[in-house]
Amino acid sequence: MTLALLAAAEAVETARRDRLRARLRRAGATEIVEPGTAAELSTLLRNGDGPVLIVAADLVAHDAVLWHLATEPGDRSTALVRNGDGPHPVQVDGDGLRPAQTDGDGLRPVGDGGGHGLRLTQARGVITGVAATGPVVFLGAVRVAGRDRQRAAAAAELIGHGDDLVDGLVGSWLRAGARLHAYPLRLLIARRCRTGEAATRAETEIAGVDEERARLRLAVKERDDFVATFLVSSWSPVLTRICARLGLTPGGVTALSVVCALGAALGFAQASRPAMIAGAVLLYLGFVLDCVDGQVARFTRRFTPLGGWLDTMADRAKEYVVYAGLAAGAVRLGHDEGWWLAVAAMTLQTVRHTTDHWYGVLHDAAVPSGPVPGGRLAQPPSPALTRTGGALGRLSDRVIADGRSPLYWLKRIVVFPIGERWALIAVLAAFAGGRVALLAVLGWGVAALAYTLTFRGLRSLAMRRSVSATGDACRQRDDGPLARRLPALAGRLDWLVPAALRLIEYAALIGAAVLHRVPPQLAFVLLLAVAMHHYDLAARPGSRWSPRLEPGWDGRALVAVVFGGVAFPVVAVWTLGVLSWRVVTTRTRQARLPAQGGSARDAERAFAAGRQAR
Repeated sequence: MTLALLAAAEAVETARRDRLRARLRRAGATEIVEPGTAAELSTLLRNGDGPVLIVAADLVAHDAVLWHLATEPGDRSTALVRNGDGPHPVQVDGDGLRPAQTDGDGLRPVGDGGGHGLRLTQARGVITGVAATGPVVFLGAVRVAGRDRQRAAAAAELIGHGDDLVDGLVGSWLRAGARLHAYPLRLLIARRCRTGEAATRAETEIAGVDEERARLRLAVKERDDFVATFLVSSWSPVLTRICARLGLTPGGVTALSVVCALGAALGFAQASRPAMIAGAVLLYLGFVLDCVDGQVARFTRRFTPLGGWLDTMADRAKEYVVYAGLAAGAVRLGHDEGWWLAVAAMTLQTVRHTTDHWYGVLHDAAVPSGPVPGGRLAQPPSPALTRTGGALGRLSDRVIADGRSPLYWLKRIVVFPIGERWALIAVLAAFAGGRVALLAVLGWGVAALAYTLTFRGLRSLAMRRSVSATGDACRQRDDGPLARRLPALAGRLDWLVPAALRLIEYAALIGAAVLHRVPPQLAFVLLLAVAMHHYDLAARPGSRWSPRLEPGWDGRALVAVVFGGVAFPVVAVWTLGVLSWRVVTTRTRQARLPAQGGSARDAERAFAAGRQAR
């Protein structure tokens, strides 16, 4: 972020304005401009293509508040908000802040004497992906993504004479149908202060907060799964601080996590009790570091598309390598089915992850900021399905909103997330062996899949949406030359199609391995290669994909069934080779996608220097 706009600066004393300008520089701004009119604001927004931070001159806030807002990951426009109560002329429709029906007065500023802002409603998914409902207040700071600058410029032209520039911009933008994401204020201070006395009180509050400690707590996910919350996040900020002070990057922490997972797999493969216990400890440490890499990224504000891809791919590879270690240990103890259990567990997890990904796509498509071409279904759902889906949605929202209730934690545990899986593996592997651990993963995984499919299926039947027209569906289905000739399926349950295709392909590969007496270890390697290929397609939608090089799910299955054992190593090497080619050829282009890597590092140095100076 290089440009910051300081709105209505002439209404604020020079000393306050200078303090805010210094904070903006520490947040990463290299150029600060003070537009005095809506026309000037519109012109500044039109002339450029990078992200812009627009801040009301009467805002008094921690340095970290502006830094975090300026370095929000992803190319999306984000508004600074705090929780609030009372009437609200703006509400949220879906995954963003959107306009409500008003009495004709439009969006009006509200305040309590010490500040003001637009009253909004926070809806499901707005705040860092957490489902919650309640009123919030816009605090006069918004990050406009580069791709949204022209739309924001058009909204600025509609600001009324005498209106607050920042509030007016956000209000006009929302009325025009925009969808803003929300950055919720937590632990730190941000106030809009109309008077010098109010600003002095806010500065006193800011001085009374341990900013580094608050930033460490903010680096921890606000709502995480049970194991991550109680067995990791309770002490991981200490490790996050150590990693940051040692200069470790999020990618470096991910690499340490991979090393721990490899050590755990080797320990499980030995099958002796001491080795299994050592493997369990290493697996726990690997999960801790898996949480810490994201915390380091949020603490240092180092976000890159490549880093997100690396974290996703490493998580999956680590887990499946651990399955291999459990299988090898089970075979060492005489359980010849060990490798087939690992193959089944990997297949189940890949199918589950695919359903999770595409159900998320459906949920996003159900409440878009505009129509999705071909996405809305012609036939309305039956009243019974609508009532059932709506009731389930409201029940889920209530449970998630009550973030500390037993029912909330039960809901988080029953879906069997990665923390719970690794905890189960560690305990059972240490005391009951690899075979029992794999059987438990399979049993709980099947139950979790049945639970999620049942409730998500009922909810999706009530949504008049299809995901078949969302994105490059052919690419995400991984269709080969034969499957591309088939008509695409569309319907309320078409989010299940990619997962069904994964299951068909993996079942065909397993069947070919059994039919041709392929060693289960070789079948595992091929399925691992294919799974990583599928995760790459989902994790990096901008990566290159060439139908000429990739035979697709149908091509791989056909080759394996026809040619048997000879085809397995060839297809595995080919799939990994094509995956490596995609990684190499798209790395430069991914690095150019919107991210805050370099600017975040510069801002981090300025931020640290500013703290030392104070």
